[in-house]
Amino acid sequence: MNYTKAKIFKTEFLNDSIYSLYVEKPVNTIFVPGQFYMIKSDSFPDKFARSYSIASINQENFLRFAIKITGSFTKALSELPKDFELDLFGPMGKFSVKPEANTVLLVAGGIGIAPFLSMLKQNFVDKKKHFTLLYSCKTKDEAAYADELNSLNFQNESASNSTLFFYSRENSRITEETLSSYLDFDEFMTCGPDSLMNYCKAFWNSKEIFKDKIRFESFGLPSKK
Repeated sequence: MNYTKAKIFKTEFLNDSIYSLYVEKPVNTIFVPGQFYMIKSDSFPDKFARSYSIASINQENFLRFAIKITGSFTKALSELPKDFELDLFGPMGKFSVKPEANTVLLVAGGIGIAPFLSMLKQNFVDKKKHFTLLYSCKTKDEAAYADELNSLNFQNESASNSTLFFYSRENSRITEETLSSYLDFDEFMTCGPDSLMNYCKAFWNSKEIFKDKIRFESFGLPSKK
């Protein structure tokens, strides 16, 4: 793999464990919302690269990654200074909205919101599709990007963004009854813990939704953090 050097220019904490990492965008970089980069640094004792979804859009002059501290790598990454050079490989991945899909249901859990931030922000600019996001977190504090998501909501005849929040520790969960209210879509996408994705996929399959309409991206904790 040929990695590209890119400098950090800002790290912004949204709560005690979730932060946005802003990195200078390599020249001529073009990506599709939903794609990711592999990130590593030879200065870390752990040389393994990690994958992080892009949470920005092409019109911005930076790459943003939404990251949760889950171990030594993500903690060390959060502590790196401005202008520190990271090694990036990408963009990669096929977790993107099909061009022909006009209505899209997004179901996210926790930091699995990352790729959907890019999709919703791009739609806010382009205003071409109808997105509905069901976002599940344990608590309101874990929904670190709630203000941004609310700011991206809009509605007109040709396009829209709409977000609904669910907090499991406040007895607000995404259930089969919830999902039953959101079946008339061209595409169904889920990203987050395996338990959430498996729940959604099993429900959609039970409703005989065509498999080519269902897309998923795992954000379970990796074996190396």
